[in-house]
Amino acid sequence: MSVVPLKAPRKAARIVSVALAAFLPIVFVVVRRAPLPAYEGEWIVALFFAALLYLILHQTERAKPGLYRRISGFFSRISYTLYLVHLPLAVLLCACINNPWHLWPKSSENLAVFLLFNAVLVIISHLVYLAFEANTDKVRQALFPRTGKPEFLRTAAT
Repeated sequence: MSVVPLKAPRKAARIVSVALAAFLPIVFVVVRRAPLPAYEGEWIVALFFAALLYLILHQTERAKPGLYRRISGFFSRISYTLYLVHLPLAVLLCACINNPWHLWPKSSENLAVFLLFNAVLVIISHLVYLAFEANTDKVRQALFPRTGKPEFLRTAAT
């Protein structure tokens, strides 16, 4: 049995999610500065964020054409390859760059290196995507030209 509705009203979800997103940094600061036990503070942040996430995930209208739609579409297409490739590649690059291992001080130069590092990970993952995953449909059609399914699946379905 569900306690919260499976669908949030569209207009209310949008308004409340924008408000919660605006107040989330304030909640972080208040919880950090308040004389609360860490356990209680973590629960406050977790519940606040869970409400925000619930409302964001229930906004299912199509994105308007624009930058957000293009960027989210790009990351959606490469998500599986990015998932598989980025962590092993990040560990390898860290081993090469940060040898011997040490903490980097917080500075604008190190932030720039971090952002460049992540951009390189995405670019390499995208190249791996183009080499392999982007060609999945072409390979499937070459192997199974009529339906895109192997023979044993076509006969089992009928």
